[in-house]
Amino acid sequence: MFRHRILFAILLPVLLVGLIIAVIASSLFTPRLAAVLRSHTDAWLGLAADMGVERCRINFNYLLDLDLTADREMSQGLRDQTAAQIVQIGDRFPNVYMMVVDGHQRVVACGWPALAPATELQALPSAADGHIVPASLAGQPVRMVVRAFPFWNWQVVSFATEADYTAPLALARHIVGSITLGMVAALVLTCLLVFHFLVNRPLKKIIAATEGIANGRMDRLPTRRKDEIGRVVAAFNTMVAGIAGDREQLQTVMRALRESEEMYRLITERSLTLVMMLQEGRISYANPKVAECTGYSPEELIGMEIWHLAHSADRDMVRARAMGNAGVDHYEFRYLTKTNAVRWVEILAVPMLYRDMRVTLTHGIDITQKKEAQQVKRLLEDKLQRAQKMEAIGILAGGVAHDLNNILSGLVSYPELILMNLAPDHPLRRSILRIQEAGQRAAAVVQDLLTLARRSVPTKEVVNLNDVVQEYMNSPEYQKLLESFPKVRVHLELADDLLNIFGSPVHLSKTVMNLMANAVEAATDGGEVVLATENRYIDRPIRGYDDVEEGDFAVLRVRDTGVGISADDLPRIFEPFYTKKVMGRSGTGLGMAVVWGTVKDHNAYIDVESELDRGSRFELYFPITRQKVAGRDHPLSLADFRGDETVLVVDDVPEQREIATEFLGRLGYRVTALASGEEAIAYLRDAKADLLVLDMIMDPGIDGLTTYKQILRFHPGQKAIIASGFSETENVKEAQRLGAGKYIKKPYTLEKLGWAVRSELDR
Repeated sequence: MFRHRILFAILLPVLLVGLIIAVIASSLFTPRLAAVLRSHTDAWLGLAADMGVERCRINFNYLLDLDLTADREMSQGLRDQTAAQIVQIGDRFPNVYMMVVDGHQRVVACGWPALAPATELQALPSAADGHIVPASLAGQPVRMVVRAFPFWNWQVVSFATEADYTAPLALARHIVGSITLGMVAALVLTCLLVFHFLVNRPLKKIIAATEGIANGRMDRLPTRRKDEIGRVVAAFNTMVAGIAGDREQLQTVMRALRESEEMYRLITERSLTLVMMLQEGRISYANPKVAECTGYSPEELIGMEIWHLAHSADRDMVRARAMGNAGVDHYEFRYLTKTNAVRWVEILAVPMLYRDMRVTLTHGIDITQKKEAQQVKRLLEDKLQRAQKMEAIGILAGGVAHDLNNILSGLVSYPELILMNLAPDHPLRRSILRIQEAGQRAAAVVQDLLTLARRSVPTKEVVNLNDVVQEYMNSPEYQKLLESFPKVRVHLELADDLLNIFGSPVHLSKTVMNLMANAVEAATDGGEVVLATENRYIDRPIRGYDDVEEGDFAVLRVRDTGVGISADDLPRIFEPFYTKKVMGRSGTGLGMAVVWGTVKDHNAYIDVESELDRGSRFELYFPITRQKVAGRDHPLSLADFRGDETVLVVDDVPEQREIATEFLGRLGYRVTALASGEEAIAYLRDAKADLLVLDMIMDPGIDGLTTYKQILRFHPGQKAIIASGFSETENVKEAQRLGAGKYIKKPYTLEKLGWAVRSELDR
């Protein structure tokens, strides 16, 4: 730019001087040069006219010499020839045309294409011979010389168009302008050469040396000139000397700055923490980890208020923390990614000054996995506490159930023996039936307690849940339920291709009954209950109330549109005696506990969803089996149970021994009853029995499993059936692995005991 200003300062005066010279030269030389050129044209016009008259004279004298003037034909031919020769004279001079006009002002011949022969003209201007006069021919202005030849009454005219006549003036101007322009160009070129060698070249060297300083070169320039350029070069050399002296120190400082910047960049951009700088709550810097965790680009994050990243539940807290001046701050909050995924971050915020501005430097750690692990831990602790509570209650319930079973045996079994000896119309028969029904109801409660304790040994077989549901729908319990709640609508949605499961029909039926009773009672005011089954493949675990692992399941679903279960009550619904109903009026408080126990006994899973005033949904996942359902047995009569084999009954409770002895005796068996395992072992050392009816728990003394093991030592293959109201499942299975047969639950019934004995003896 400096060189351009200097060049402009030099060329502007030169151009002004050149312009003045051009104007002066044009005004002085153009008219003179034009006059000289025009004089040539005037001379050519006069000479051409003279030559035309001379040609007329020569040809006319030729006629006179031959005395042919009287010969009209010869005379006219010579005239035509003369006119043609005159026209040709114009071709000898530039821009000059020749014309011959007769006495009638008609064109005889003309070399100008605009005028044809025989064209009548207006009177030509009169002027002295040889003078150039202006005129108009064919509507165009011309300059002409007119000469007369009286012998033929002709006028010989030489002329030029106005444009051709004035062309010398334009030529003069062009010549003068070209010469002037060349002079100005030469002057400008001279100035440019002078500028290049005296100014531009030294300045380029100074600029190149200056650029070399930026590239690390400290070259000095020669100083031979004493003018302004020389002083600039001297000052430049002084500057270079000063810069060279500080160069090493400058490089050291720059190296330290680069290393510091590189370290800062590595620390922040490669950091695993979320580093942000906040100014009045707005993000002014965010490292790549922030963009990675949030899903926003760095450009989108800059200028964003940090609380806009926070979950709506934490937004006010984050705004208050970000805008506060409480010094170092430490807090956690949930944030939303760009895809609205919820994650957790732990923030350490430190206020500081940056470029005279108060900012907050924050370091964050994504603690989503930590929070999820804590949540899983809490869920596992809750499940463990629930399992421990259920186990403790189950132990208590199991102990109570065992004692109650022995007590109830008389209420269930003795009425059956009495009824066998009473006539159908006996007045006491109805009362004894009521006693028996009450005992059976009490036995059902005991069975619920055993299911709760998970210490009953259910008889498992291949079952289809659709059969269990249909059997319940045809039961008196279901009919009574509908009569109690007539406004409730029940819908069945049973899968036609439902796969089989391996389970206990009795316990499954109780599960369906308890779930349906709760659903119908919850949907009292015209609500709806859906009982459904379906096949379902779980390809990934379901984390809900109960964790459902992957696999093939037959699902039993009960859904209602009732009052629902609150979030506070939901974790406790499977606890025994935990109920919102009036105790004793609509249940024992064991229904859902029985459901839980049955599910766990079947290695199944349960999932629950409920919302207040919207209803509840219970889904039970039972592992499927590919086995077929066995054919149903035809009803048997007492005669089918009879026999005469020897049976040894071993039980520590006198009433149980008496009942078993009475039932088996009525069926024809020869029965011996003993009170302990030790007595049974001693008895069988010297005797034999076709079958043992063995109680699993006998106190004091050895239990049924130990008794059976010792008997097998001297009676291998001894047949036995297990009878108990309370027994560890593993003990029963161990005895059955050793060779024991059926397991029957107390209290006894004649049919149940007779069928088990006969089946084992016939095995």
